[in-house]
Amino acid sequence: MTGGMKRTFGEFGQRSIAILLVLGLIGFCESSPLWIASFLHPKDREQCIRTLSENSSLVVCDHSTIVFNPASISPWEPYFGEDETLQLLGCVEDTKAKACMVRVVKANVLSTNTYPHITIVAQPSGPYAALYSNILWTRMVADSPMKVVMDPVTKKPLHIYLPDGNTTWEGHLPAFYDNEFPPGHLYAATNATLWIFKEVVQFSCTVCLDTFWNGASCNQKLDN
Repeated sequence: MTGGMKRTFGEFGQRSIAILLVLGLIGFCESSPLWIASFLHPKDREQCIRTLSENSSLVVCDHSTIVFNPASISPWEPYFGEDETLQLLGCVEDTKAKACMVRVVKANVLSTNTYPHITIVAQPSGPYAALYSNILWTRMVADSPMKVVMDPVTKKPLHIYLPDGNTTWEGHLPAFYDNEFPPGHLYAATNATLWIFKEVVQFSCTVCLDTFWNGASCNQKLDN
């Protein structure tokens, strides 16, 4: 009887642990952020990595975010699988990250970011993860001579320029406190480099939810 009881409680304990692990994974999946983005086609991602990442071990070169962690993906679902064309306007790099601002050439849905961009290099976690690309461009607008011309209709960038007519700039960005993205963070002063594209460089992309993107196509749709 005692051995049977031990065996029963042991089996019960194993089942309980398994259930808790499954529930934990479900909770993790429910709480994990999602994003909808314009994902680079494989050949364009290869070009991005080859020409822009400088063989960094922290390369991203994957997408331009349309919306991060929306309350619902329903407004964007009709656009999943649609192709878009993004044109590179310029790239900025500091000691932590590198990102290229883009202009939407062909698209039916626009990014919610003020300065749509492709993250080229980012830290794997922490305040300098991919989200920092937004902040880096905000710092450039605030504290460098660079100017951004916005489309009067879409309110998104048309082109960027330097008042002196140059296409490159190197300089100092002072410390910057960001309170746009919770919980907020004080970013240390840094040196940054900007270069503006003189030639037309475009990437072909597909609109998709990150969990639907398989690296080449948007392979799922939500059930109606």
